Amino acid sequence: MISKAKLKKAIDGSYGNVTAIALRLNCARKTVYEKLEKYPELKLVLKDERDKIVDLAENKLLAAVNRGSEYSINLVLRTLGKERGYTEKQEIQHSGEVAGKIVFVESLDE
Repeated sequence: MISKAKLKKAIDGSYGNVTAIALRLNCARKTVYEKLEKYPELKLVLKDERDKIVDLAENKLLAAVNRGSEYSINLVLRTLGKERGYTEKQEIQHSGEVAGKIVFVESLDE
């Protein structure tokens, strides 16, 4: 029997990895998802746990930016710096003409 308290304890420290949680509980991943449906308040606990790995990655990214990693600097500017104009834009020009034919194919299933 997997109680709410047991599931919460298994989630803690898992970084939201459902496979790790299932191994801790000695059950299938499907069982973890079923229990999360039974205890919906633990879905937020799982989300908070998953957010920890994003926080960890952000800290590593910040450290890489501080070291001067060009890739990391570029990534930050393309994502977090979008509102400052650091985006890659593609310009597409169209003359208004379409070359070739447009063919409509009727489905054979009907």
